[in-house]
Amino acid sequence: MNNYRLYLIIFCLTFIFGVENNNRSDYFSEKNIISYADHLLDTKEYRPALREYQRALYFSKNSELKNNLTIQIAYCYWKLDSINQAIDIYQNSLNEISDKKIKNTINFQLAIIYLKEKQID
Repeated sequence: MNNYRLYLIIFCLTFIFGVENNNRSDYFSEKNIISYADHLLDTKEYRPALREYQRALYFSKNSELKNNLTIQIAYCYWKLDSINQAIDIYQNSLNEISDKKIKNTINFQLAIIYLKEKQID
């Protein structure tokens, strides 16, 4: 009976760490983290999507990608009713981002938030 348990443990460890080990690093790649976050966002699971976008932002070295991730993070905060936090992120991003297309997207998102939340001064 003890040999059976030993073989079972060895088999399980081989399965866990063996054949699939090459794909584990890919599973945690920036691209896959973002893909999973996008999926969560599409299914309206905003809190887990927020965490995944934050995780991708932490690991990202690409400034354009960081800008897009920041927009997604702000969007998640807005959908989680953390409106002031979303607005702060969007407004801070406007000062840091030079890309006009991304700035237009941020201004559009801010306009939507202000209209929906009736925070127009």
